[in-house]
Amino acid sequence: MLTVLPQSLQPLVRQALAKAPVERPDAATILLRLLGAGTDSRQALQAGASAAADMHTPDTAPAPALGDAAEAAYQSLEIPAQTAAREMWLRLVSPGGAPDGSHDTVRTADDEELLSGRPEDEQSATHKAISSFAKASVLVHKDALVRPVSAAVLRAWPRLREWVDTDREALHTRRKLSEAASSWLRHGRRPDDLERGTTLRNALTWAATAPPRLRPNPVEAQFLRNSHTADTQRSRWNRRRNVFVVGILVLAVVSAGLLAWQSQVALAQREATITAQKQALSRQLAAQSDALIDANPDLAALLAVHAYRSSPTAEATASLDKAAALPLIRRLNTHNASVNAAAFSLDGRTLAIASDGGTVQLWDLVTFKNRKIVTNHHDAMLAMAFSPDGRTLATPGAGGTVWLWDPATGRARTTLNSQDESLSAMAFSPDGRTLATAGGSGTVWLSDPATGRTRKTLVVDPDRFAMVSAVAFSPDGRTLATVTVGEVRLWDPATGRSRTTLTGHNDVVNAVAFSPDGLTLTTGGRSGRVRLWDLATGSSRTTLTGHKGTVDAVAFSPDGRTLATASRDGTVRLWNLATGRSRTTLTGHTGTVYSAAFSPDGRTLATAGADGTVRLWNPATGRSRRTLTGHGDIVTEVAYSPDGRTLATASADGTVRLWNPATGRNHKTLTGVGYPYVSAVAFSSDGRTLAAGGSRGRDGAVRLWDLATGRTRTTLTGHKGTVYSAAFSPDGRTLATASADGTVRLWNPATGHGRRTLTGHGDIVTEVAYSPDGRTLATGGADDTVRLWDPATGHSRRTLTGHRDVLLAVAYSPDGRTLATGSADGTVRLWDPATGHSRRTLSHDDAVDTVAFSPDGRTLATGGQDRTAQLWDATLPDQATVIRSICNAVGRNLTAVERVQYLADRSQDSVCSS
Repeated sequence: MLTVLPQSLQPLVRQALAKAPVERPDAATILLRLLGAGTDSRQALQAGASAAADMHTPDTAPAPALGDAAEAAYQSLEIPAQTAAREMWLRLVSPGGAPDGSHDTVRTADDEELLSGRPEDEQSATHKAISSFAKASVLVHKDALVRPVSAAVLRAWPRLREWVDTDREALHTRRKLSEAASSWLRHGRRPDDLERGTTLRNALTWAATAPPRLRPNPVEAQFLRNSHTADTQRSRWNRRRNVFVVGILVLAVVSAGLLAWQSQVALAQREATITAQKQALSRQLAAQSDALIDANPDLAALLAVHAYRSSPTAEATASLDKAAALPLIRRLNTHNASVNAAAFSLDGRTLAIASDGGTVQLWDLVTFKNRKIVTNHHDAMLAMAFSPDGRTLATPGAGGTVWLWDPATGRARTTLNSQDESLSAMAFSPDGRTLATAGGSGTVWLSDPATGRTRKTLVVDPDRFAMVSAVAFSPDGRTLATVTVGEVRLWDPATGRSRTTLTGHNDVVNAVAFSPDGLTLTTGGRSGRVRLWDLATGSSRTTLTGHKGTVDAVAFSPDGRTLATASRDGTVRLWNLATGRSRTTLTGHTGTVYSAAFSPDGRTLATAGADGTVRLWNPATGRSRRTLTGHGDIVTEVAYSPDGRTLATASADGTVRLWNPATGRNHKTLTGVGYPYVSAVAFSSDGRTLAAGGSRGRDGAVRLWDLATGRTRTTLTGHKGTVYSAAFSPDGRTLATASADGTVRLWNPATGHGRRTLTGHGDIVTEVAYSPDGRTLATGGADDTVRLWDPATGHSRRTLTGHRDVLLAVAYSPDGRTLATGSADGTVRLWDPATGHSRRTLSHDDAVDTVAFSPDGRTLATGGQDRTAQLWDATLPDQATVIRSICNAVGRNLTAVERVQYLADRSQDSVCSS
């Protein structure tokens, strides 16, 4: 072991090791022995240390840190030399295997590697770089070799670390190539040392795409060329060798291939036939679904699902959307028992239904499970009622008795005696202190459920021939509704006087209920239809269809969003009354709301109206933030600048005002527009130009304003009627305008020249809107249609029909997948522009003049002549979600008879999986 030490040290170390550890000499003693001093001469060490301390150090500045010196040298170079420096340093680094660079090191390169084959100017730049770094003591350049002074430069110089990290993977590839090329050169360029196969292909790919700083040097490039040539020659020889073998195999393969090809053609033909058959079935089922949507909505919905699953044709998608728009939430199966009455508990979690055989089913509306209460009544129960606190359920019994039950335990608490032996209706007052009961005597009895005493008697039919089939208290307890054959009457229970009579049912009415807000009354009857009445006007608002038998009971959930209807067809239906209703109604304008626009951040909604004001709303709360006044006439249009800092408003007073929406101040008014009525404004995508359009005599014109100066840039003329709408394309290169002359014009706003005129509407064109990608232009007109155009060619792609009056508003959702349109028919339609099918219809009480999507596309703002702006949930579910909701609502599959009647393929697949 000691033989690896110098000869002079071996005796000393041997003597030290021979002693016990505690007796071995320390390092100082060994050092003195090596210096030739005695073991007692420690003064020599002290003297040496003292002398070193007294040595005078020349008064020179300390050398800068290695990284600072490298950066200073780099910064002193001109740009060509800096470029050469980066290429040089990347050749002086050898990347390691660690991703963080901890195993990186430096290497030596000769002048030939760095300079050979370079143009003269690049060689000069490389020489300057070498010289600068060598002068800074960062490189050593000697004997035609260049090397970094230390590997520490990798850690000390951040710029070098960044260079290496940026090209780390490529450096690994080049390092392998460089080593292979060097080996090839050292061995006399032997063919066996050339690259081949995958390694060669990877190297060639890298060399073809490598940035200039990583380009191969002449030796590496020659190595790659020779490798490629040799590999090509080998491939050619292999191909010639294989030709003969392949020729032998061809005859066998051709025969097999011909058979395979024929098989594939036949398979493709079969698949095409099957696809065509599925598409035909899909379209047929969709048509049948559309035909049944009113008469048999359950079957229509199931056919729509099967149509879409057969093939997702445009027709099937449209049928699915129609089925999804039905308000049905759930169909509860009572196993074919006739349902005669229904009542919600106060918390809305339980629904009680009475059926044949004297039983009451209590349904949990969260889990949709039920349990039964056996009342021991053998006759059918025609009425039932929960007390307001939900702790008591009242049911009719034999001989005119009323049973009060504990729904939690299913036990009877007590019985009350009624004056009517055939009870068909009952209801608790909102305070629970009064129970109204009625039946075949034509009289309503108001009793105290605690004592059983009668408080008041309402005589509905003095002749006592008309059976009172239903009674209901209004939420405030001040109105009682009674139902007899074909008639609904409203009473004051305090005085016993009749207030009004609702007419409109053309059949027997069996059920009645007030909505929790007291604004709506619902009735059901023998036809199976359910009507919703507006109590403010006394008119019928909506009719719900789907039951196949008499509706004997109706009940609202406590939040008013769900209506339960029970029928003799053995089903209970839960209807979503929120479907098609606005989320928020914004009131405050005293005239028509002509325009609405969301701010770019979606936090503010601006509306303009016939009252000459602009209102700024918080769409989250529905509260008005600010009212802008100043226009002298109707405000026809509002538009936000792209940055949201400016709000432009147009008016019939002939001006355009620019407002700061944050402060509400009018910081500029554009006058001299040139026409007395400004009906359209639009910002360019960069916010520098505002287009304003209107009428000038019989002609229409559009002015383009420079918002920085407030001056007119140009005036676009050509329309022969009022310009009602204007929209810039998303790239700002085209302006589209719609006019009363029945045309749409496309302009180049930079030059003011017209690019194209679109014709096709049969009347006034009122609206234009670009899709977010700028590839489609939507227009609406007085011909009640919406047209989708290709603005690049001017060709009409599709015409959307369905509105029954003039189109007044058009807007795309931010993702371009939904098109909203508003019409004088009082409706808003949401369309799928890809298929042209209407997916949802929303309603106002009057003409809809404006529609606008929030920036996130989740909210749609609409405004119109009913003097309101409304906010709607604009989210449309995907088809899988639609199918799940339909199946949950209908709760069944096609019957065997329905399959035979409607499914041409006699498919046994379940429409809705259980």
